Formats: sequence, C-alpha cells, structure tokens
Amino acid sequence: MNYGRWSNAEYDKLIKDGNTETDLKKRAEMFKKAEQIALDDSAALPIYYYVSKNVVSPKIEGFVDNIQDIHRTRWLSFKD
Repeated sequence: MNYGRWSNAEYDKLIKDGNTETDLKKRAEMFKKAEQIALDDSAALPIYYYVSKNVVSPKIEGFVDNIQDIHRTRWLSFKD
C-alpha cells in the first residue's frame, strides 16, 4: 500500500538485511533504524495500531501476547 511510491535505498537495505539476520539484538537495531528513516521521510502519520485485551487465569501457562493476537491452544496448559 505504498500509494505515494516512497523509496529509500538505505531503508530497503536495512529491511532486507534485517529479514535474514539471526542475532535478535542486531535485527532489532536494523528495524529500529529502518523505522526511524520511514518516519523521518514520511508525510503520513501512523495512526492505526493493534490493541488486544485478554483475561487469562494465572493457572494457565504458555500464553504469550503477540501482535496478531493468535493463541494456539496446543501451547497452553494448566499449571500444577
């Protein structure tokens, strides 16, 4: 959905390299730099973000928040 046809070679390289980086700290830093470039160059404001609210019993383990709010039951179990 790049209707303005925005392009930035440094941003593209950071995203490409970040997608193959296995070191999570280095990867996060690459994406942080790419995000800052996009925000600095962009004339649009990011106004949409995900919000999810889940009430989970402390007796359940394996529940991890994620951006897509998908929680597979195979990873959930009751604590003893």
